[in-house]
Parts: sequence; structure tokens; C-alpha cells
Amino acid sequence: MTATPPAAKPAAPVCLGIEAGGTRTVAIAAGPGLDSPVRREFGPANLFLLDERQLAHRLRSIARAMPRPDAIAIGMAGARTDEDRARLRAAAAVAWPGVSCHATNDLETALMAAPAAAWPRRAPRAERRTIDVRVAIVSGTGSCCFGRGADGRTARVGGWGHVLGDKGSGYDIVVRALRAIVHDSDRA
Repeated sequence: MTATPPAAKPAAPVCLGIEAGGTRTVAIAAGPGLDSPVRREFGPANLFLLDERQLAHRLRSIARAMPRPDAIAIGMAGARTDEDRARLRAAAAVAWPGVSCHATNDLETALMAAPAAAWPRRAPRAERRTIDVRVAIVSGTGSCCFGRGADGRTARVGGWGHVLGDKGSGYDIVVRALRAIVHDSDRA
């Protein structure tokens, strides 16, 4: 009688979340496969402003600095359409071959971090019910308001980038300040 070797214990999973915007990219790896979460920051990344070489370089630099994940979720500024998300998944597949990737935009990741609403607010706590309605108002390097209703439909106002708008964003505020300085300098 030969002994049957014990079944190999599957490795504990590691998940990698990447949030990329106009100011910086933050990557966090977590899961039972790690003693503690790993967080690293990288430079800015906007899919609309990166060519294929730059996108591949950004994702490969993250892959080198982080533990190998079993699954990835990437929310990147500029990833608005199905084609954009497919482009992001294709670049991720090169940086992390064979790893499942959920690709979306940074508004979606911000929205999912927002708490669900409890309704009606003035009712006693026991009578409130939680509905999954979320709204994120972003005013960073860019600006946008993005929300999802209980029916799953989404709506967006703004977020068109520094050329077309982003009123109230950090970029907009700095440009207005520089214009005021130049205007005052010309009048002196």
C-alpha cells in the first residue's frame, strides 16, 4: 500500500486595488495571503492622456513594486467607455499575465467608497432602511459629480478634463490664480 500525498493547500489569495487619477496612483494589496496590507504610491495616470507605451510602463512599475495578486481592480481617470476599459484590461494582462482584472474609472471606485444612504433620515433608526444610492463629489486635480441610483443607473456632471472644464478643480483654481497674477502684473 502506497501512501497518498496530502492534497496541496491552495495559496491564500491576494487582491490588488489600484486607484489612478490626475495627481497620483495608489495601489493596495491585501488578503489572507499577506501578513498586512501593502500600500504604495506612484505618479499620476489618466488613460485619456497615456499612450500605450506609457500605460504599459505605469502598470509594469506597479507590478514590480507590489506582491503578485490573484485578482486586480483598477479605477483609472479617463477610462469611460467599454473600449477604454478593454484597453486598460489588455495593458493589465501584460503586466499581470493570467490574473483576472476588473477595469473601471476612478469615479466608480470613489462612488463605491461612499456609504449607502439610509432613508428616511428623520425616521427612528429602527424604521430606516438602507438603499444603495450613492453620490460622489470629486474636487481634486479634476472635478466631477457622479452618482448611482437604487435602479443601478448612473449620472455624471463635469469630469471633462482640464481643457473643457473641471470647474472648481485644483487645476481650475491654479489657472485662475495664475491669470489674476499675470493680469495684475500687466497692469503694474
